[in-house]
Amino acid sequence: MRKLVFLFVLLTTFGGIIKATDVTFKASAPEAVIMGETFRLSYTVNAEGKDLRVPELPDFEVLIGPSTSTSMSTQVINGKMTTETAVTFTYILQPKK
Repeated sequence: MRKLVFLFVLLTTFGGIIKATDVTFKASAPEAVIMGETFRLSYTVNAEGKDLRVPELPDFEVLIGPSTSTSMSTQVINGKMTTETAVTFTYILQPKK
């Protein structure tokens, strides 16, 4: 019985580690911005992102944000089902300098 419990804990832990390596993070913003014009800054993570900590942006005024959106897609290919979830945090910023 102990061996089964140990095996279950080991497989559960190992599965969590494998899943954690599949996390991707992407930030998108324009390469250049014009003084006084607003622009969008988005951070997207492919897992449940609940505690996003963005760096301080002292040179920008945050007009809106973070706005959060979640998307989910499911595919079935040759009988194998895969599900992907993406959480996007969007800010509308305006440069101060």
